[in-house]
Amino acid sequence: MFAFLSLILLAHAISPASSQEKNIYLLAGQSNMSGRGGVTNGTWDGFVPPECGPNPSVLRLAANLTWVPAAEPLHKDIDVNVTTGVGPGMSFANALLDYDPGLGVVGLVPCAIGGTKISQWVRGSFLYDQLVRRADAAARGGGKIQAMLWYQGESDTVDEEDAESYKGRLEKFFEDLRSDLQSPSLPIIQVAIASPQGPFIEKVREAQLRLDLANVKCVDAKGLELGPDHLHLTTSAEVQLGKMLAGSFHQTRPRPLKNNAPSSYSLRGGKRKERTKAMFTFLSLILLAQAISPASSHGKNIFLLAGQSNMSGRGGMTNGTWDGVVPPECGPNPSILRLAANLTWVPAAEPLHRDIDVNVTVGVGPGMSFANSVLANDSSLGVVGLVPCAVGGTRGTKISQWVRGSFLYDQLVRRAGAAARGGGKIQAMLWYQGESDTVDEEDAESYKGRLEKFFEDLRSDLQSPSLSIIQVAIASAQGSFIEKVREAQLRLDLANVKCVDAKGLELEPDHLHLTTLAEVQLGEMLAVAHAQLVIPASPHPNSIFLLAGQSNMSGRGGVTMNNTWDGFVPPECRPNRNILRLTAALAWVPATEPLHKDLNAYATAGVGPGMSFANSVLARDSRLGVVGLVPCAVGGTAIGQWVRGSFLYGQLVRRVSAAVQGGGKIKGMLWYQGESDTGLQLEPDYVHLTTQAEVQLGKMLADSFLHTEPV
Repeated sequence: MFAFLSLILLAHAISPASSQEKNIYLLAGQSNMSGRGGVTNGTWDGFVPPECGPNPSVLRLAANLTWVPAAEPLHKDIDVNVTTGVGPGMSFANALLDYDPGLGVVGLVPCAIGGTKISQWVRGSFLYDQLVRRADAAARGGGKIQAMLWYQGESDTVDEEDAESYKGRLEKFFEDLRSDLQSPSLPIIQVAIASPQGPFIEKVREAQLRLDLANVKCVDAKGLELGPDHLHLTTSAEVQLGKMLAGSFHQTRPRPLKNNAPSSYSLRGGKRKERTKAMFTFLSLILLAQAISPASSHGKNIFLLAGQSNMSGRGGMTNGTWDGVVPPECGPNPSILRLAANLTWVPAAEPLHRDIDVNVTVGVGPGMSFANSVLANDSSLGVVGLVPCAVGGTRGTKISQWVRGSFLYDQLVRRAGAAARGGGKIQAMLWYQGESDTVDEEDAESYKGRLEKFFEDLRSDLQSPSLSIIQVAIASAQGSFIEKVREAQLRLDLANVKCVDAKGLELEPDHLHLTTLAEVQLGEMLAVAHAQLVIPASPHPNSIFLLAGQSNMSGRGGVTMNNTWDGFVPPECRPNRNILRLTAALAWVPATEPLHKDLNAYATAGVGPGMSFANSVLARDSRLGVVGLVPCAVGGTAIGQWVRGSFLYGQLVRRVSAAVQGGGKIKGMLWYQGESDTGLQLEPDYVHLTTQAEVQLGKMLADSFLHTEPV
C-alpha cells in the first residue's frame, strides 16, 4: 500500500516536469542496454538498487510516446518479446544529477532491442526508423537530445563476416543518425562489449575501441560482472556501467581546467568534494567544438608519447576495467589536441591511448597532466599537440621492439611526420619504457646501448639532431633485473636527454602500474624536466634541509576546526629571496607558507616550523647561502609507515635525490613525528601547534642546528 501511494505521489510531483525542457538521452543497442540485470530463467527478481531508484527529475518516453515517471525496467514496453530487468539507464540518469543537481529534467528514451545485429540498425530498417521516430517525438515534447548511449555488438561476434564488417557499419549508422536527427555533433557514448555470443569478440571489440569519430567516446565493459549465462551483465554491473557512461558523458562537457573531479574525489584533496554547477549547456559543447576545430590548423607544439604501459596509461585500472575518474589536472583543455589513430587532430581527453594501445583497456597516463602543466607554466605557448605512440600489453614491449625498421619504430616515425606536416614543431619526446627488459639478464645488460641507438636513430630520421627527450627511470619491474635497467636509464649521458625518476610513485595493486595520482605527479615532473631543457635554470640552493614527519611538521598553524587556514603569516615566516622550496613536481621555487601545500594532500596545510627555521638560520649565519627546504611530511602517519621500502620512505629518498641534482648539500633533516608532549601551545583540537608555537619551534630547531652542526 505504501509503495502504491508513493507511486501516486511521485506521479503528481512529476507531472509538471513533462512540460518542462528536458535533457534527452537515447538508449539504444541490444539486451545489455535494454537490461537483463536480475533476470534468471525468464523471471526478473524485482530488485531495484538505490542508484536506480525513481527520481522526480527523471522521466521515460513510453512506447505510446508520452512522458511518464521513469522506473525500472526502463525497456518494459519496448523490448517486449523478453523479460527485461535492470539496465544502465537509471543509474546513468541519477549519476548525471549527482554531478549537477541543477541540470533540470532528464528524459530517457528507451530504444534497445535484445538479440539484434548492427545490420538490423541500418537506415530504413524498423529499428532505425523507430529510433528516429522516438527521438523526434521526445524533442518535440520540449527539450534537446544531449547524447545517445549505445551498447550493441554481441550478436555480431557469431559470424566472421559480420565481425569484419562491424566497424564500417557502425560508423555509417552513427553518421546516418546524426544526419537524420540534424545533429552533426551529437555526442555518442558507445560500450565495448564484455561478452560474446560467438568466437569473434575481439574483432568486434577492436572495431569499437578503434572507432575514431568526433564526439564519439567508448567505455569498456570488459571486467564487469556477468550473470550465470556469461552473456548479460548483473544488476550491480549495470549500475556500475551507468556510472561509467555518466562519467564519460560528463567529460564531453567543457569545464574549467581546475574544476573538481566529478562526484568522486579530488586527487589533491583526497576526499569527496561537491562538484561545481555545470557552467555550460549543450550549445556550449557545440561552440567549444567550433572553437577547437581551427586549432588543428594552427602551429602546434608537438610532444611524442612513447614507451609501454605506464606511458600509455593504466591509472584507475582494476581487473581490466577503468574506473572512469579523470582528475582536474588531466581535464580537457581547448589548447590541447591529440593525434588520433587515423592521423587527424582531435580534442585531447583521457584515455589518450585508447585507439593506439588497443589490445588492452587503457586508463589515465601522464600526457594530459604534462600538457596542462606545460600550459600553466607558459600560457603563451599556444596549442599543444600530443602524439600517443606507447604500446603496453600482457608482456609489454621491449626496447628491442623499438629498433629502426620495427613496426613500433616505423609507426612512431610515421605519426611524428604526420603531426609535423599538419603544422607545428616537435618539441620533445616523453619516453617511459623498460619494465619488460628486466626479465632477461641479457636484455638488461644490453639496455643502455639499445636505448642510445634508438634515441640517435629517431633523431636522425626525424631530422632533429637536438630533439629533447625526457625519459623516465622505471618504478617497477616485470623481472628481477630492475636495477640494471634503472642504472642504464639514470646513467645515460646524451645531450638534451633528461631523466626523471618514477621510483617512489604510488603503484596499483598489481605492483607494476602507476596509480592515477602517480600518473598526475609524473606528468608534472615531466613538465618540469621539459622546462629545464628550454628555460634557463632557476637559482639552486646551497644548503638543503629536509622537513619530514607528520602534521605538526607539515604545519597546521592557523588551521581552524572547519579545516580552513586563516591565511596569517607572521613576520618570522615571511618570504626571503634566499629561501627556496622543492615543489611536488620537483622544481625549486621561492618558498612561501604553507610550505607543504602541494605535499600534504589529504588535509589543509597551514604554518609550520620550516620558514621560521630558515629565516632564523640565515639571520645568524649568511654563509649558508641560499637555503632549500624539501617538504616531505604527511599528517597522521605512524613511524611504521616510514620504514625502508614504504611509500613515504621512497618518496623521501626520491625528493632528496632530486634536491641535490644541480648542486647543493644536505645540511640536515628536521623531524617531528610521534606527537609527544612538547609543552608548546596547542590549537583547540589539542593536537596541533598554533601559528605562534610553530614560529617558536622553528627558532628552537635553528638553535639546535647552529649549536650542533658547524657550517
